[in-house]
Amino acid sequence: MTQSTEIAQNNDSQLIDEILHGQPQRFEVLIKRYQSRIEGYIFHFTKAEHSVQDLTQETFTTAFVDLSHLKNREKFKSWLFGIAHIKCLQWFKNEKGIKELNKSMEKSTPMVTYEEFEPVPEKEIGLDILNRLSQLDSLLVWLKFIEELPYSEIAELIQMSEANIRQRCCRALAGLRKVIL
Repeated sequence: MTQSTEIAQNNDSQLIDEILHGQPQRFEVLIKRYQSRIEGYIFHFTKAEHSVQDLTQETFTTAFVDLSHLKNREKFKSWLFGIAHIKCLQWFKNEKGIKELNKSMEKSTPMVTYEEFEPVPEKEIGLDILNRLSQLDSLLVWLKFIEELPYSEIAELIQMSEANIRQRCCRALAGLRKVIL
């Protein structure tokens, strides 16, 4: 069986069972599955190319060490992105200061109601366009429409209400729509 076939055939829950039952080398499959996505998320969040590899490694190390504490194995992906998110916040605190992070996340966007929202086709959302949004809105769009996490899991990850996440995603998509059209 080729490596890519193995990655596709094993679901996260199966792999976690194998890892926790004496096959720690199976964690490599999870790394291969999620490494580029975690790297993309970290780079998108921090904009610090020089820190991406270190933060990615820290994310996977923490995930491996704490794997036995994962309550719902079906939510491994969200849990892993949660670890990456925390690593990025720690990086901001240590490297740039929390003031800069807050300033970046508080850029205002115009209010829009959920009824006014028309989805932007996924393939039209480019990373350069996402960078025109505030840091937080860009991350929410990334998690919802690129990583396809449900609003409930994003709410847990970002520690905001689900309604607030939905509203910010609507505003962000409305802003993207103006840029695209």
